[in-house]
Amino acid sequence: MEKGNVQCWLLDTDFDRSKFRADYIHFPSKYGDKKARRTLAKLVGKDANVDSLNAVFDTRSRPFPTPMSGEIAVRVITRRGSAMTGIYEVG
Repeated sequence: MEKGNVQCWLLDTDFDRSKFRADYIHFPSKYGDKKARRTLAKLVGKDANVDSLNAVFDTRSRPFPTPMSGEIAVRVITRRGSAMTGIYEVG
Protein backbone atom coordinates (compact mmCIF):
# COMPACT_ATOMS: atom_id res chain seq x y z
CA MET A 1 0.00 0.00 0.00
CA GLU A 2 1.30 3.42 -0.90
CA LYS A 3 1.64 5.98 1.89
CA GLY A 4 -0.46 8.42 -0.12
CA ASN A 5 -3.46 6.07 0.06
CA VAL A 6 -3.46 6.00 3.86
CA GLN A 7 -6.00 8.43 5.28
CA CYS A 8 -5.39 7.46 8.88
CA TRP A 9 -3.64 4.78 10.89
CA LEU A 10 -4.19 3.85 14.51
CA LEU A 11 -2.02 1.92 16.94
CA ASP A 12 -3.14 -0.16 19.91
CA THR A 13 0.10 -0.52 21.88
CA ASP A 14 -1.16 -3.34 24.15
CA PHE A 15 -3.66 -5.35 22.12
CA ASP A 16 -5.61 -7.88 24.20
CA ARG A 17 -7.52 -9.53 21.30
CA SER A 18 -10.89 -8.52 22.76
CA LYS A 19 -11.16 -4.96 21.44
CA PHE A 20 -9.10 -2.42 19.56
CA ARG A 21 -8.17 0.66 21.60
CA ALA A 22 -6.31 3.39 19.72
CA ASP A 23 -3.43 4.73 21.81
CA TYR A 24 -1.94 6.66 18.89
CA ILE A 25 -3.76 8.13 15.90
CA HIS A 26 -1.89 9.35 12.82
CA PHE A 27 -2.92 11.30 9.71
CA PRO A 28 0.11 10.96 7.42
CA SER A 29 -1.26 12.24 4.12
CA LYS A 30 -2.65 15.65 3.24
CA TYR A 31 -3.51 16.37 6.86
CA GLY A 32 0.10 17.25 7.61
CA ASP A 33 -0.30 20.81 6.41
CA LYS A 34 0.43 23.85 8.57
CA LYS A 35 -3.22 24.77 9.06
CA ALA A 36 -4.08 21.34 10.48
CA ARG A 37 -1.07 21.47 12.81
CA ARG A 38 -2.06 24.92 14.10
CA THR A 39 -5.66 23.83 14.64
CA LEU A 40 -4.61 20.74 16.58
CA ALA A 41 -2.19 22.79 18.68
CA LYS A 42 -5.01 25.20 19.57
CA LEU A 43 -7.28 22.31 20.55
CA VAL A 44 -4.63 20.70 22.75
CA GLY A 45 -3.51 23.95 24.32
CA LYS A 46 -0.29 25.70 25.29
CA ASP A 47 1.08 22.66 27.13
CA ALA A 48 1.16 20.59 23.94
CA ASN A 49 4.38 18.76 23.21
CA VAL A 50 5.56 19.81 19.73
CA ASP A 51 7.10 16.40 19.01
CA SER A 52 3.83 14.68 19.94
CA LEU A 53 1.86 17.00 17.67
CA ASN A 54 4.26 16.41 14.78
CA ALA A 55 4.01 12.64 15.32
CA VAL A 56 0.27 12.80 14.61
CA PHE A 57 1.10 13.64 10.98
CA ASP A 58 3.90 11.09 10.57
CA THR A 59 4.12 7.61 9.10
CA ARG A 60 6.02 6.38 12.15
CA SER A 61 4.85 6.05 15.72
CA ARG A 62 6.48 7.56 18.73
CA PRO A 63 8.29 4.99 20.90
CA PHE A 64 6.18 3.13 23.45
CA PRO A 65 6.93 0.58 26.18
CA THR A 66 6.84 -3.14 25.46
CA PRO A 67 3.23 -4.24 25.91
CA MET A 68 2.18 -6.61 28.70
CA SER A 69 0.16 -8.64 26.19
CA GLY A 70 3.16 -9.01 23.89
CA GLU A 71 1.09 -7.83 20.93
CA ILE A 72 0.21 -4.61 19.18
CA ALA A 73 -2.46 -3.97 16.56
CA VAL A 74 -2.26 -1.50 13.71
CA ARG A 75 -5.41 -0.39 11.91
CA VAL A 76 -5.08 1.37 8.57
CA ILE A 77 -7.92 3.30 6.94
CA THR A 78 -7.52 4.12 3.27
CA ARG A 79 -8.80 7.15 1.37
CA ARG A 80 -11.66 4.99 0.04
CA GLY A 81 -12.73 4.05 3.57
CA SER A 82 -11.41 0.50 3.63
CA ALA A 83 -10.04 -0.57 6.99
CA MET A 84 -7.61 -3.37 7.75
CA THR A 85 -6.01 -4.43 10.99
CA GLY A 86 -2.74 -6.28 11.52
CA ILE A 87 -1.69 -7.91 14.79
CA TYR A 88 2.02 -8.18 15.57
CA GLU A 89 4.03 -9.81 18.33
CA VAL A 90 6.62 -7.54 19.93
CA GLY A 91 9.16 -7.76 22.70
